[in-house]
Amino acid sequence: MRRCMKGWGYVVLAGLVTALPAWSATTVQSAGVEATMETQAHEVLKTVSAPLLVKRRAAEKQILSSAESTALAARLDKEGAGRKVYLLIDRLRVVKDPGAMLRVELFGAGSRGNEVPAAAAAGDFAVYGVSHAEGATAQRSFEVTGSLRKLLGHGPVSLRVVAGEEAAADTQVEIGKISLVLQ
Repeated sequence: MRRCMKGWGYVVLAGLVTALPAWSATTVQSAGVEATMETQAHEVLKTVSAPLLVKRRAAEKQILSSAESTALAARLDKEGAGRKVYLLIDRLRVVKDPGAMLRVELFGAGSRGNEVPAAAAAGDFAVYGVSHAEGATAQRSFEVTGSLRKLLGHGPVSLRVVAGEEAAADTQVEIGKISLVLQ
């Protein structure tokens, strides 16, 4: 593993560069080659097993209940200064390549008074380079500290993944696990 920025590492596999936020042991698999990176400590706040199948229309999955949202808001207010929260989309598998970017959003389903928080974009990602070989998976991560703080305490928090308008009609991308990680 090589370091490219503080808290980030990258590894080159089969000519592809994969950059990830650094956490203790991250396994990256590409084209049948697997590498494990030892990096900085982290704490997994919540893991949701999917699978979540993203097709041409949006796919959604609740990642925090109302109670978990309220508890995490209080915890981040108390001890979260200087720490970041990452959304980790893991066990990403391409069944049918969309040929387009996928957009990841966090959104709240509840409200506080009359205020209903809007969806907060976490980022975009492509699946180019994710192997179609049987059993091959990848992961993508997004720093979501600010977006998540806006949604916490307003009820459940969910994840939405949307394929771009130019995505192929038979798009199928599977997400096997979704985690929130505090670093």
